[in-house]
Amino acid sequence: MLITRSGFKMFTEYDLDENLRNFLNNIRKEIESDRNILESDENEYKNNKISKHKIEPLSIFPEEITLSQKEYPIPAEYFPAMFDIERGESYPKPVLTFHIPFKGDAQWLKCRPSTFLSWTTEVDVEDSSIIF
Repeated sequence: MLITRSGFKMFTEYDLDENLRNFLNNIRKEIESDRNILESDENEYKNNKISKHKIEPLSIFPEEITLSQKEYPIPAEYFPAMFDIERGESYPKPVLTFHIPFKGDAQWLKCRPSTFLSWTTEVDVEDSSIIF
């Protein structure tokens, strides 16, 4: 649960297979309608298309995780019922934020793979790090 910012549920928003199929179909349509194919060298044309549409794989580096801590006012609604608090109030508490570096397009963090766990957590992306 993100307390101090909004985020997204990791690996749940889009179907990965469908996204990749759409991506491939768009490339096919582009090539079919491309008039430059006749005017250019075949190898040069292929290399241009590959560099334009290359998908950088998502790499996550959990061994490089870092942690930051800051105090934030936490709404009473986040506390268990047994705490002596007043609803509608906020209480300053330390909040730990985990930063997991990654490389690649952050949009792939929103894609659901064909095999997955139904568990997820809300995260955000900041400076090439997954934060929660």
